[in-house]
Amino acid sequence: NMYSQKEYFVASVSNTILINPVGTIDFRGLGGEPMFFKNALDKLGIEMQIFKVGTYKSAVEPFTNEKMSDANRAQVTEYMHGLWNHVVKSISEGRKIPVDSLQEYANRGITLSSTEQLLALKFADKMMYRTDVWDFIKKQADSDVKESKGLVSTSDMSKVEAEPNDAKDIVAVVYAAGDIDGGSTDGIESDKLSAELAKIKADSTVKAVVLRVNSPGGSAFGSEQIWHEVAEIQKLKPVIVSMGDYAASGGYYIACPATAIVAQPTSITGSIGIFGMLPNVSKLTEKLGITFDEVSTNRFATTPSVNRPMRADEKLLFQSYIEKGYNLFVTRCAKGRKVPNEKIESVAQGHVWTGEKALQIGLVDQLGGINTAIKLAVSKAKIKEYRVEKYPRKKEFLDKIMEEVSAEASLSFAKFYFGENIKYYLTLQNIQHQSPVQARLPYMMNIE
Repeated sequence: NMYSQKEYFVASVSNTILINPVGTIDFRGLGGEPMFFKNALDKLGIEMQIFKVGTYKSAVEPFTNEKMSDANRAQVTEYMHGLWNHVVKSISEGRKIPVDSLQEYANRGITLSSTEQLLALKFADKMMYRTDVWDFIKKQADSDVKESKGLVSTSDMSKVEAEPNDAKDIVAVVYAAGDIDGGSTDGIESDKLSAELAKIKADSTVKAVVLRVNSPGGSAFGSEQIWHEVAEIQKLKPVIVSMGDYAASGGYYIACPATAIVAQPTSITGSIGIFGMLPNVSKLTEKLGITFDEVSTNRFATTPSVNRPMRADEKLLFQSYIEKGYNLFVTRCAKGRKVPNEKIESVAQGHVWTGEKALQIGLVDQLGGINTAIKLAVSKAKIKEYRVEKYPRKKEFLDKIMEEVSAEASLSFAKFYFGENIKYYLTLQNIQHQSPVQARLPYMMNIE
């Protein structure tokens, strides 16, 4: 009935695209509208005290600027065009429509065009109502099945059990998805993931590891703990990183010690940089008639305090800490990629790259999906008979049900109260649990 750009991207590889006679295909390019809070914070009397390293490390900009910095605008423009060009090229190959024509159609705003025009432009092949699709599919499959029960859904496919595999050698696929120590139930808890990796390292039946990273980063401290375990495993057995939608900042931190890194062309990666933020709410409390005094035994006893501006020596202390963290990040990446620090520094500074560009500048080794990474892991481990095991292991049924019910109930209430603004609520909720020093992607990624 209606194809979003993401759905149409997936559909473009198929043999036939059907569309409802009054259906639509969304095709208008990529765009984003960053939100800035500086003026609101000024009105409230809140000053965000910023410490960062990296010209392109723009996660702090919403709190200090009224618009994007030139450096951030340049990098966002670069990677957004990179993503869109990949999408257009792929659709062009699938639908046999020239790239230039697709770009022209996007500029024309064909989303609201008639279905007849969409067919004329080769975006779809046939107009059909949903109730007629089953007969069409039967004809294509040369089948006489009378009911649509003959269709296989994704849930049906997920229930199909794999063929028995008694191979002793294991390729462990470890999933690292979400914010690192961000406080959400579906994020990465560094202590738990580190413990899981330590067990895998000690398991002699595991001959290779594929670390599937789908993370914008998060806690710099948590990233370092996971990095350590990945580096330790890599000394004993091959570790291949497979990047998902993004493996940026802390997500790249935990990936860099791997034997090899495989990214998708559209993976968002890099963002090698660190920042810290500390609010000063003294003007807000002054408006409310609240005052604070101080008694301390030593100069830094109340550092950091949100109730007063930071002194010059406190700012120097925090900036020095951030710079040491950044230098460590660069050193970790240089050692993992086996290049000089200067080489990493030239592509760091918080700069975000697409997987395609990351391959060109040496941050990844190969383009492909998780199956590519598994094949590479098998090759590096020099094994023939093997089975793939996924980690973390599945939880006990009752524990999983109770956890999901609790999380779903909380999310349902939040959606009821916040509606479309739920994403902002979840972001603020995560911020409450974040450590002060972050190695993370500068944005909430939601590309439509």
